Amino acid sequence: MLENLQQDIRYGIRTLGKNPGFTVIAVLTLALGIGANTAIFSVVENLLLRALPYRQPERLVEIANTYLPQIPRAGLSPGDYADWRRQNASFSEMGAYAEILQGFNLSGEGAPQRVQAASADAGLFPMLGIRSVVGRSFVPEEDRTGSAPVVILGHRLWQSRYGGDPRLVGRSISLDNQRYTVVGGGSICRAAISDQHAVWCRRLRSGDVCGRGGFADCGCPDGCLCSGSTRHACGPHRGSALRMNDESCRGP
Repeated sequence: MLENLQQDIRYGIRTLGKNPGFTVIAVLTLALGIGANTAIFSVVENLLLRALPYRQPERLVEIANTYLPQIPRAGLSPGDYADWRRQNASFSEMGAYAEILQGFNLSGEGAPQRVQAASADAGLFPMLGIRSVVGRSFVPEEDRTGSAPVVILGHRLWQSRYGGDPRLVGRSISLDNQRYTVVGGGSICRAAISDQHAVWCRRLRSGDVCGRGGFADCGCPDGCLCSGSTRHACGPHRGSALRMNDESCRGP
């Protein structure tokens, strides 16, 4: 049997050698097929098979504004989020986040660097089970108007620019020529939302100044994550100030 296999292999090699054009096409076809299948499987695994890298992901839902039929999904205003928190009767925890589209110019130690940035309120990281390697997360007092500007550094920036120095906590850095105190750095959950941005500042509110612009320039909250419920818990709030729909509640 082994001899027959060796003969088949030698015959196949000789046949391919006699037809180089066919051989090239066959190899390219196999390579493209394998690459396409690998890419499709990676997408399916990340979106459908692999659990979200957060604490108790089955209890997380995402809620958003809807203005049907024109806008099936929209971001939140600070007032919306405040109303949702005040009228919440379904969720044990709520947290808001927003991407700062223009980012920040980080200057001071080393060469100036453009960094991706986002904002979060004090409830987001504890709800997701994300803890800083050094320092702490935001605290509720820092959500209040007039509180001192503070930031948490993403793991990659903390490592690449500051060498993972734990003594960075308590020091200030310059973002768009404004000083921010570093209260935390790195992330226990490096694949999670906290490491998609180099810098996290406290939650933006109407009238706040974050970097170069006010709230309208920095963007409304992209979404609100809630814990302690399921998709079906959204139902009782339809038509109320805490407006949701099934597309806005992403759960298992």
